Amino acid sequence: MPRSGVVSASLLSVLLITALAACGGKTQDAMPSVTAASSSPTTVVGSDWSAPTDVVAAADAAGLSLDSEEHLDVHYHSHLDVVVDGEAVTVPANLGIDVATERLAHLHTHDATGILHVEAPADDVYTLGQVLTLWGLGFDAKGCLNGVCPTGDAEWAVVVDGAPLPNGPAAAADLPLESLQQISLVYGDAAQRAAAPASFDWAALNYDA
Repeated sequence: MPRSGVVSASLLSVLLITALAACGGKTQDAMPSVTAASSSPTTVVGSDWSAPTDVVAAADAAGLSLDSEEHLDVHYHSHLDVVVDGEAVTVPANLGIDVATERLAHLHTHDATGILHVEAPADDVYTLGQVLTLWGLGFDAKGCLNGVCPTGDAEWAVVVDGAPLPNGPAAAADLPLESLQQISLVYGDAAQRAAAPASFDWAALNYDA
């Protein structure tokens, strides 16, 4: 699936200024510096991991509508790491954000830190499957993700707060997102899977929800 993550730097700046005012922890200074380059396509093990170009179609496939404003009635964050054969995959900025129309889904990313933002008017359930769909991805019946498939002793592990998810990729789509949750999708042999990130340093960014 061809994808491009390149966006307008000026429009991105507007969105990021809004995001810094509304999101994050106790102080805006704790948020990372972000530029348009953080959305650039990433190629790992021959696969393109950049964001889809049609944000509206991706959001629709995820069962999410796009809103013209951020809602903070329900506001929390999870973190996603993706690692393939020991190489980190960049989770793209602006998943769920249509920069051209300045609209966004209630589940989205603002930058390339892997932080998943839920900013919604109601306490609905949001899932890892929706995140992957916004990214144009999803595990198939063979346990493949973005063309990276089990082979030999290499396969995908889904690790949540340090614990392997029962049924792994087969259960990944239905995994509910929770506040300050660490999700790791790791592909590799047993040793690589065992080295899956078990936590995220939320305190370093001053997040408390």
